[in-house]
Amino acid sequence: MGLLPTGILGEINGSVGPVVTYLLNGQNVIRAKGKGSTKPPSLAQLANRQQMKVLTVFFKKATKFLKRGFGHLALGTKHNYHNLAVSANKSTAVLGEYPEQYIDYGKLTLSKGELAEAVHPAVERMENGLKFTWDCPPSLEFKFHTDQVMMLAYSPLLNRSVCIDSGAKRRAEQDVLPVSSDLLKEQLEVYISFVSDDRLQAADSIYLGTLSAI
Repeated sequence: MGLLPTGILGEINGSVGPVVTYLLNGQNVIRAKGKGSTKPPSLAQLANRQQMKVLTVFFKKATKFLKRGFGHLALGTKHNYHNLAVSANKSTAVLGEYPEQYIDYGKLTLSKGELAEAVHPAVERMENGLKFTWDCPPSLEFKFHTDQVMMLAYSPLLNRSVCIDSGAKRRAEQDVLPVSSDLLKEQLEVYISFVSDDRLQAADSIYLGTLSAI
């Protein structure tokens, strides 16, 4: 793989002859096209493909959260938020054996970083959504008080989610994630994290557990 700051003849994006070029974090990247194999995939390859598939199904419903949660770690590298999210979850959050692999929602990592994690976070159903609460203790450094909460609720049954990636300030100690009445009745997997004001840092996400269907 080579880097072309401005492309061969300016910026190029796409397939040209035997190479593919694309922009990655502001850099023009060029690589050779992959060669297809005529060999049948091995069991390990099949398992890897299924791991990617089950993660992708969920990741598509958590894109905003993942971009905030991993995007800052991709800055200045050849990676993107999706690559980093896969690396953080593939070996830990996907359980079972091929062809019956599945996500353990309690083991998912949706954001990583140096910000302080949510302190004593909790969630409860309300008539119009989910109320998230947390503590902002006096002992917490003041620089963390303006961090903004990130909230996510996901329904595995419906493959639907609701997310806010820049909610209330940490010092507010609560926020509400609006959820439609039909989704609110379903089993929901719930997560919380924080992102800095400048979006250049994030906290490690915390799994708040499963809210059973009602």
